[in-house]
Amino acid sequence: SLLVKRCYTLKCNKRAFIKNEATIFQGLQDQYGSDNTVQYFGGCFAASSKWAIEQLIKAENENNNSSSIIIDKIARNFSVGYTIVIEFGKPLIPTDNFLDNRDIAGCYTTRRKCIASHFTASDIDDFKTIARQYANYSKSPLVLRNIKRQNTDNCKAEQYVFTKTDKIRHIDLDMVYLCDRKRQYCTYDKALDINCSVLRILLNDQTINCNSSSIINNNDTRTISSFSNHINATEVVKHC
Repeated sequence: SLLVKRCYTLKCNKRAFIKNEATIFQGLQDQYGSDNTVQYFGGCFAASSKWAIEQLIKAENENNNSSSIIIDKIARNFSVGYTIVIEFGKPLIPTDNFLDNRDIAGCYTTRRKCIASHFTASDIDDFKTIARQYANYSKSPLVLRNIKRQNTDNCKAEQYVFTKTDKIRHIDLDMVYLCDRKRQYCTYDKALDINCSVLRILLNDQTINCNSSSIINNNDTRTISSFSNHINATEVVKHC
């Protein structure tokens, strides 16, 4: 299955979020291969017309019903804006009617801590691989949060998917940033430390070391699924 990503807000269009994601998806695939990344199939840019910008401004000033109609109209109009096509992936956890407003807004809720307890050793190693891939990105290290801020949505499980090769990879890159080697003195180690700090929140484990593989010992209370090497969404729903 394929996922088509487009902007449907004025902010997204002005800041070229989708175009930036396309650059990173393609760069990661070129560097690590499609078996080790979310597969990127391509993108195209149709110059945003004055009409599209006017419609987006109107949508942000309208009431909910009118705004939804305008946004839907823009999202379906492939003659304007940037469009990318990537691998759809399989969600790690269910999102419909499972996460409440507190979970959607925050990274430290009781439910998120429960979800973290269900990640397996294989899952943790996949997350660590993401941290290392990003830190070693050839153009400039990538980080999972702005180097000057703490807020990020990459501490949430729904930002990640299982790929066609059954690996966990990152699919929502709007809060991924290039960490400039010269201007921000960004090294591999500095980027890896930032990325690992975000994953420690996601995994609810401040001892996570992204330089090493995960070995679960007999004293570890983490729930290991008996059906798979990966997190079991059915068990998550049942217990969380």
